[in-house]
Amino acid sequence: MPRIAIVDLSFHWPPTGGSWVDVAHVGRELTAAGADVRLFVPRLDTGGLKRGGLSEPPPVDVEQVPLSLGRFTLIHLPGILRKRVLAWQPDYVLVTNTFAMAPWIVHAFRDQQVMLRVYGYEMLCPFYMSLWPHGKVAHWASSNPSAEVCPRNFLANPSHCTWCAIRGIGKELLPRWMNPFSHEYVASGGFLPVYRAAVRRAFDHACRILVSNDFTARMLVPWADKVSVVPGGVDTARFQPPGAPSDTPVVLMPGRVEDPRKGYSVFRDMVHRLISSGHDIRALVTDPRYDGNSPHIATLGWIPYADMPRTLGSARVVVVPTMWPEPFGLVALEAMACGVPVVAHRIGGLARLVKDGVTGFLVEPGDVDGLADRVGMLLNDPAMYARCSRDAREHALAFSWERTVAAHYHSLFGLDSGSSS
Repeated sequence: MPRIAIVDLSFHWPPTGGSWVDVAHVGRELTAAGADVRLFVPRLDTGGLKRGGLSEPPPVDVEQVPLSLGRFTLIHLPGILRKRVLAWQPDYVLVTNTFAMAPWIVHAFRDQQVMLRVYGYEMLCPFYMSLWPHGKVAHWASSNPSAEVCPRNFLANPSHCTWCAIRGIGKELLPRWMNPFSHEYVASGGFLPVYRAAVRRAFDHACRILVSNDFTARMLVPWADKVSVVPGGVDTARFQPPGAPSDTPVVLMPGRVEDPRKGYSVFRDMVHRLISSGHDIRALVTDPRYDGNSPHIATLGWIPYADMPRTLGSARVVVVPTMWPEPFGLVALEAMACGVPVVAHRIGGLARLVKDGVTGFLVEPGDVDGLADRVGMLLNDPAMYARCSRDAREHALAFSWERTVAAHYHSLFGLDSGSSS
């Protein structure tokens, strides 16, 4: 029975992001397949920089590592984690959400069977791992309506990317304004000239590098022999088609509407076009910070993850108008598992996840007319809608956690694929 230590610097439960869902369910399924799995998480209880909080039991064994803010640095943290993890005597170490600190964490386990899970663009784009081509995010959103992706990355253009990060993060690099991402960037020395060598060394040390989409894989060509594109999964037992739909069709945009990358402005304009063309819909978002700038859109507020199946299942169509290369797009998969067609931008992981004309539709980033047209088609054509709903559910079943972990993780850890449930 292999012993697998998962190291994650930001895990908390219940989750507020797809990567924590992924970590928990991968751990659960590996355990079900016969592995002994333990998740190691720093516990930091300092203001807005908190990490490792567990207000509900996650579906994986967790060992919290108490830590002071002063020891969350590249000097102290890797050694602390190494000592705790190796005391458990694992056969494998899987490094997951470690963002800017990842090179130092991987290096600390270089004498182990260490694997690196890259969920976003950590180490490849230090400006919040987002591949923004210009300065501050608000400027990027207004000057980049077609969601053009920056052709640079940190490995090829370290000086440019470092200055882009410093300029973009700005005052968040100062102690008073720090959030977990900017704090980690400073604590890891991401701005130092030696950081690029550390990143390259981390990819060299890792025996496997697991990424979320082909876009990321193309940036790691020098390590192509150890790179695998590994999708996320979905709990198909929890995310199921609901009963009878509501009388007024709900068009839902789940996510953070205050983040310009998520494309709320495109969703808003799409809703206005649908309303002006005579569609009777109820347009909803799920962010409590929504400022109510459209009389046609209301917010449900922040939805706890436990309530997401009901929320997604209540929608007639889920719209994912993200303007950046979303690494995977878990919410789209969860919506499809509920039998809800998805209309999304053809970008990042969504370009592969959503089957155009089958489980919903894909349009080019920023194409408001295209989004309105495809949503309108699903609202107006019951036969098309029924077909897309059925195919969306069928497509999502292929991404059940049991199948996903068996297909992509069992062989990494010497597990018999026939043992999956």
